Amino acid sequence: MKALIYFTSIFIICVHFSCFSQTPESFYQKGVEFGRSGLYDKAIEFFDKALELKGDYYEAWYLKGINNGLLDKYNDALHCFNKAIEFGKGKTNAWIEKGKILGEMNKFSEAHDCFDKGIDWCQDKAEALYQKGLLYGKMNLIDKALGCFDKGIEFGQGKAGAMYKGWYQKGLMYAKNNMHNKADECYDKAIEYGKGKVESWYEALYQKGLAFSKNNMHNKAIEWLNKALEIKPDLTQALRAKAESLRALGKYEEADDSEEKAREIEERNR
Repeated sequence: MKALIYFTSIFIICVHFSCFSQTPESFYQKGVEFGRSGLYDKAIEFFDKALELKGDYYEAWYLKGINNGLLDKYNDALHCFNKAIEFGKGKTNAWIEKGKILGEMNKFSEAHDCFDKGIDWCQDKAEALYQKGLLYGKMNLIDKALGCFDKGIEFGQGKAGAMYKGWYQKGLMYAKNNMHNKADECYDKAIEYGKGKVESWYEALYQKGLAFSKNNMHNKAIEWLNKALEIKPDLTQALRAKAESLRALGKYEEADDSEEKAREIEERNR
């Protein structure tokens, strides 16, 4: 099934762009479409074609870096982001993406410097602060991480996505350190800003369910996990968490049903 979807996606994209002239912009757009379809190698191929014709094409370097990162080709991604920084005159979110890659490579000091550059130069200062906070979290510097999320929330005022992400990440940081009541408060704020505005807001509902489960409040946990499943019925981790809470309440048959649903979904997605 996945192979069929893969080749169908390639066919549709190629037909869609068959009438386009071979300009840097048309190659770039092909790359964008392949990337959106999860065909990252093909995306890179077309970004390269665009760059052969226009070597200083900032957007192509940037998205080539993104797609290399998604393939875990970290050194290639860093090269692309350096080029994007060069041709974007420094004022680019490539600083943030470069920092994320360096963080994945456990080069925390270099990543930290990139996020600071992002805070100074990028338009999306909230995202730079959130990524700096996540980096501090990896380093177990929890207070510094929370401070970055708070500053990011200040910069994110008026932007639903930025506000949702800040509160959500802050909640995850509290949960990571077993501060589930504080995490729950953050998820409430994330839900407030994300409901109906952020596509992935169901994740805050799911995490709120987990917070109740950690506090042995299993009926409440199931209530919130069900809310997440209403929005995203194929959220297998929510089905498994629900099964755990059902077992804790002695509802073994319902727990088995929830586990079975999760297995069926995973089997379909293989």
